[in-house]
Amino acid sequence: MNTKFFRCCRAFPFMKSLAWVIAFMVINGSAVAQTASKSERDPALKLGYVDSQVIIQQYPEAQEAQKKIQASLQLWQAQLDTMVRSYQSHFEDYDKKKAMMNEQAKLAEEQKLLAEQQKINDFRSQKLGQDGELAQLQERVMTPVKDKILKAIEAVAKEEGMSFVFDKGSELAVLLYGAEKFDVTFKVLDRLKRGR
Repeated sequence: MNTKFFRCCRAFPFMKSLAWVIAFMVINGSAVAQTASKSERDPALKLGYVDSQVIIQQYPEAQEAQKKIQASLQLWQAQLDTMVRSYQSHFEDYDKKKAMMNEQAKLAEEQKLLAEQQKINDFRSQKLGQDGELAQLQERVMTPVKDKILKAIEAVAKEEGMSFVFDKGSELAVLLYGAEKFDVTFKVLDRLKRGR
């Protein structure tokens, strides 16, 4: 897989929202457990964890979603690179000729260069900015995938009798330790691949 793309993917709202959902569940569950009397508590509290990075990398629907995002990203990056090369060429040409230009011609060329630079900045912001088309595409394409993953995690957790499932693949330190016997990553993947 393309590591440059995965650095981009780490910024996915999906990863952050999954981590926050799990963190909220843990905090909320801890508060409930603290208020319950000892006799009401389940003596065998069962915890589990998943590696969301593994799920994203191995779940076919997530891979397809990432391919769509990557294709758009590559197209926009190629367009941006072309615009930047054109600007650099125009600037170098102006730099060579400016000594022989009168002030009015210099000013006209500098205005053209500024307009070109603004066009590049606008394109970058429109396509790759925080609220740009890439972010919107990621949200639109990854939301259904995220929903399926969360539903599968919930189903596996209920089947396994787990009180909490943590995400060890998150950038947030949601899990500090986890015994391998509680890793349900591949059970979740299996459920997703079977379409349940």
